[in-house]
Amino acid sequence: MRKRGAHFSGKHHVDPLAAFRSAGRQHPLDDSQTLRLGIVLRTHLEAVRTGKADEYAFHHLGAAVNTSMVMAESSGDDELSAIIGAAQKAIVRLRENGNSKGRWLLDGPGLQALMTWVTHYESQLATVSQQDAMNALDEVTRRVQRGIVF
Repeated sequence: MRKRGAHFSGKHHVDPLAAFRSAGRQHPLDDSQTLRLGIVLRTHLEAVRTGKADEYAFHHLGAAVNTSMVMAESSGDDELSAIIGAAQKAIVRLRENGNSKGRWLLDGPGLQALMTWVTHYESQLATVSQQDAMNALDEVTRRVQRGIVF
């Protein structure tokens, strides 16, 4: 039996500009977006370097490293995967130090791994489309909810 009523009128509302919005997301991130991300990450790295970092900095850096990992999974670049892997290990050590000692500090090799990673992450952001970046963030969110990453 066919449903009747105002909510079942059979007319489907279609967004006539959906194709244009979707096409716009195929462009790379613009300069202001990459600049803002770079400033935030480098500010947190400086806080880690100087011993003034907090859990907030850890979460921002961890999310960025995980996003970088998801974006790199499709490229198959072994060198980039090794750099991201070293950055992930550094993030784990940062979390361990923060939770056990109450100070969000890193050793020299860990800090160096994050500094190396951030330059590669910025080059990733320069080449990835807005839609791919959004998809990577969504995938990281799914992995966090499943407990795979933090």
